[in-house]
Amino acid sequence: LSSELMGLQSFSMSDGEDSTGDSLPSSSTSPSPSHSTLNTESGGTDGLPDDERSPSKLHDLYEKYNIREKEIERLEKQNEEYRDKLIRALREREEFEEKVRNETKERTTKTEEMERRIVELDCTLKVTKDRATAQELHFNRNTQALTEKFNKQVNDLSRKMEVAEGEKNQSVIKYAMREAELMKLQAEIGKKEEEMKGMKKEMEELRTSSSQESLTILEKANVDLKVELEKIKHEKFDLDNRFKAEIKRNEASQTSMADMKQQIEVLRRQLITLKEDKTTIQDEHRSLMQRMQVEEERLKTKEDAIHNEHSEKEELYRKIVHDAARAKEKNSELSMEIENLLKENTSLMGDLQETESRIKVETEKSAEMKKRLDELTGIETRVNSALEAERVAKREREEAESEKVIAEAEAAECRKQAERMLEITENLTKRNTTLLDDLAGLREKASTLQTQLIEEEGARQRVERNVASTEQDIESVRSGLDAEIKELKEKLKDQTKKADDSTRQLEEERTDNNAYRKKAHCTIKELKQETMTLRRQNVSLQASTPSDLPSIDISHPPSTLGTGSSRASSITSIDQLGQKFYRERDDSEKDSSSVTKEKDSDSMRGKEEESPLPTHSLSPASDEMPVAAQQAMIDKIVKLQKQLLRRKEKIEFLEEHVRQCLDELQKKTKLIQYYALREQASLLLPSDDAMQRVPIAKKTSSTYALMGAIFTGGGGTERKAALQLATEVNSRLQAVLEDTLLKNINLKESVDKLGEEVSRLSRENRKLTLAAK
Repeated sequence: LSSELMGLQSFSMSDGEDSTGDSLPSSSTSPSPSHSTLNTESGGTDGLPDDERSPSKLHDLYEKYNIREKEIERLEKQNEEYRDKLIRALREREEFEEKVRNETKERTTKTEEMERRIVELDCTLKVTKDRATAQELHFNRNTQALTEKFNKQVNDLSRKMEVAEGEKNQSVIKYAMREAELMKLQAEIGKKEEEMKGMKKEMEELRTSSSQESLTILEKANVDLKVELEKIKHEKFDLDNRFKAEIKRNEASQTSMADMKQQIEVLRRQLITLKEDKTTIQDEHRSLMQRMQVEEERLKTKEDAIHNEHSEKEELYRKIVHDAARAKEKNSELSMEIENLLKENTSLMGDLQETESRIKVETEKSAEMKKRLDELTGIETRVNSALEAERVAKREREEAESEKVIAEAEAAECRKQAERMLEITENLTKRNTTLLDDLAGLREKASTLQTQLIEEEGARQRVERNVASTEQDIESVRSGLDAEIKELKEKLKDQTKKADDSTRQLEEERTDNNAYRKKAHCTIKELKQETMTLRRQNVSLQASTPSDLPSIDISHPPSTLGTGSSRASSITSIDQLGQKFYRERDDSEKDSSSVTKEKDSDSMRGKEEESPLPTHSLSPASDEMPVAAQQAMIDKIVKLQKQLLRRKEKIEFLEEHVRQCLDELQKKTKLIQYYALREQASLLLPSDDAMQRVPIAKKTSSTYALMGAIFTGGGGTERKAALQLATEVNSRLQAVLEDTLLKNINLKESVDKLGEEVSRLSRENRKLTLAAK
């Protein structure tokens, strides 16, 4: 446009100069008619006689001249109009050029500012990304370290809990076993006390009887009782030691429970610190999200400003294009008008040349026209320079179009970057929404965890209360056991006193027994001598005839023989009994029963044969007294043997009963161990939840202790009550074991749940960190 306008301006200037040139010769030639008229007049006056020129030609020339002057005036008016139009067009072109320059300057400044802003935004984005990555790495490291620490602590605590639970289970089982052993020992002590009472009764019965066998049995029983008393003392000492060891173990378990409570409190504090760290991390995350939102808002404002500037530029470009189109249209119209003027000028030039050829006078005009042509050549040079300027303007226009294309490409890139930024903002908003959802879920989980922690704290408090109640029960049981032990000690003191009295009595009876033994030996020797004499008499009587026996009745020979045989058998039986009693004290029951049968038969025979002795006695009257004493001794010995048999049967029955009870107790302890260590915890649930619902024997008006009632009395009904109480004690112990196992199982489940929730939270934190990356 600038080149075309410059061409039009130069062309109009040349046309103006031509018009001025034309007007000048016209003006210069304007006085020529008068001069020519004068010349003609003078010539006419002078040359009329030479050449007769007609005035008609002059008149024609004058008319043509007037016509030409009118046309020149019209052309001058047109030139002035064209000059005005050209000046307006030039002014408009200059205004447009100024506008274009200003717009280009503004565009360049704005593009530079936009580039600077883009660079600054890129730098800020890089810095924010670096900061975000660094913060994410820092948070990831912190979370990993915290999770590792927490997992290690949880694993250590779980191991400690497992070890403590194992120790607790072992201690409970040992406690149950030891209580079972205590029950066994107490039952044995009661049985031994009953045996002691029975032995005391037997001792009282034996006091009435003054036989040698009874004394030996009492000595044996006393020795056995002494041995049993020593055993009981040793067992009591062992039980005291075990009880002290159990007290120490209970104290150690209490200390371990206190340590566990301290560890639980430390874990709570660690959980509180972790929650605080979590809240701090959440606050930092929120602050980062707020910063990101502020930066996104800034980017949005900047993008809006860029978009507005770009829209303004597009509107200006559209206006410039529209103005350029209008200028092109105006230039086309002006070019058409100029072409018409050029055509008219060419026609006029043809007319002028014709007039110059016709008029010789106009030679001078030709010289002037040459000068004017020189001037026109200068104008042509100017026009050429204007054309070159137009070319330069075209080049600038092309450069401007190329810059426009570049600017459009940059605008497209800006649009793409803006779209990218919008996508990034959308992604960030989506991530923010997801993070907010995750945070809401984490808050809900935290609230659930807090509720679970509160519930677990309540359960722990309940467990502590139950432990305190169990400790109180154990203390009460301990107090009862201490009281019972004191009572047993007092009883043992009384029994020791009674045993000392019995030993004294036994020593007295031993002295009496020794005297009886000496008397018995003497009587046995006398009886042996008598038997020997009687045997000799028998032999002599058997060898002699019946006529040689005047003092003996023949009507009763078998009775005499029977008496002799019976006495011999009784004597031999007495000898055998003495030898067996002093040599073999622990014969079998068969031998004792056979001996008793023989003695019974011999005693019966002796009683039957006592009646004929005074009528048919072969010995003197002085031998009848030791025989009566011997038979009384035989009767006493028979009675004592029967009593011994009954006692042996009772002892065997009691031993079998004790063995059966021991077997049953061992079976029950094995079952308890098996169920406590191997069976499932659900099978160990008690039938009733409360400990108070355990069935207890109905108490009479005379209240008694649970453990001390076993050893009171010795009757059948009291034994049954003792057995019932033993079963109740076992049921209570089973209930305690079951409750402790259930509590341990609940604690394990709670610890496992906490570990699972912690692992789940760590996984969610890792997912959040990965999503944030």
